[in-house]
Amino acid sequence: MKHYNYIIIGAGIAGTNGAITIRKEASEASIVLIGEEQYPVYSRVNIGKVASGAKSPDELLLKTEEQFQKQNIDRIIARVKSLNSTNKTITLDNGEVLGYDKVLVATGGRARRLSQAGSDLKGVFAFQTLDDAIGVRDYIQDKNKITIVGGGFIGIEFVELLFNLGKEVTLIIRDKWYWQGMIDQIGGNILNEYLSKRAKVYYESETKEIRSNKEGEISEIELNSGDIIPTEAMCVGIGLELNKDFLPLELCNRGLKVNQYLRSEDESIFGAGDIIEYYDVLEKQYTGSGTWAQASIQGMIAGYNIVHSEVMKNFSLIPAYCPKTSLAIAFVGQCRLNAQTMQSVVIEQGERYVQVNTNAKGEIVGGVVIGDSAYMATIRKWVLERLKLENIITKL
Repeated sequence: MKHYNYIIIGAGIAGTNGAITIRKEASEASIVLIGEEQYPVYSRVNIGKVASGAKSPDELLLKTEEQFQKQNIDRIIARVKSLNSTNKTITLDNGEVLGYDKVLVATGGRARRLSQAGSDLKGVFAFQTLDDAIGVRDYIQDKNKITIVGGGFIGIEFVELLFNLGKEVTLIIRDKWYWQGMIDQIGGNILNEYLSKRAKVYYESETKEIRSNKEGEISEIELNSGDIIPTEAMCVGIGLELNKDFLPLELCNRGLKVNQYLRSEDESIFGAGDIIEYYDVLEKQYTGSGTWAQASIQGMIAGYNIVHSEVMKNFSLIPAYCPKTSLAIAFVGQCRLNAQTMQSVVIEQGERYVQVNTNAKGEIVGGVVIGDSAYMATIRKWVLERLKLENIITKL
């Protein structure tokens, strides 16, 4: 059995940054980076540019195999089948067993699939990996009618991408307006107007069945309303299923549960990226990750802490994300609305829409801006200073 000082499971931005940081902090340590994809780390946030043909897959690569070799970081393309925290071993899907001193888990998630009949037809795509983007690019070249399912970041970015390619776009979402779980209806109306110029949108709708032509390719979708949508391809963006099946159950809640140092209850297991629920020292609660920036920074901090357990660094970051759309949109801090613990207040509308979210104490914990993404710096400052609504109204 081969033994490593550090095993990193997951070779995306969090895992790769973790491996590189470990090498910097432990020059003689043995390190292996394990991932399922054939590619070294790439810019996952830009895979839409590959789907549209604007960039080649190689242009998204952030590291090369040669760079890993120069840093003496082994790379294994495989899936981890199980992790035995008692014996400190992992088992790969090929049966190989590896031993470790410490492990960094950065496996992220896989695209959630539709469960309806026909979801496995040719021309139905999830959208999470570089291979997904290549598949979409190659398939839609001679297709015109494209349907998107999902009301999140992938959905709205795909609407813009396909519209700009001159495709006839249809969008199916479950809510009354786009991002209903994060944006007030006033902001939702702005988004609905933006989308209506780029796609035919079916609100409060779900896919009932996906049907094929005689060649086995997707040809139409039936909605729960009974509406039939002719289509030549379908792109699905309905969230992630976390890659945690190999982890001990006692270490997980929604994901791998870690503290502010990104260390789990097992002191030899650390985590970073989408897979974790980390303790947010600012909000004093456990929360999930979800942005590229979070994953990138968490990888570096986890990589440092896994080596220097006696002087660990806190992870603390107010997340922010701007979708790649021509309409400027920015999300800052806590944006998923919870009627029991949060209140959303629209403080500005017109050319610039500003919504702030407050917690049970009335403190600003997040917000949304439409029309001026640069304004997210102001909201981030409010969150950091724990201001209340009355504090900022006087400044507007």
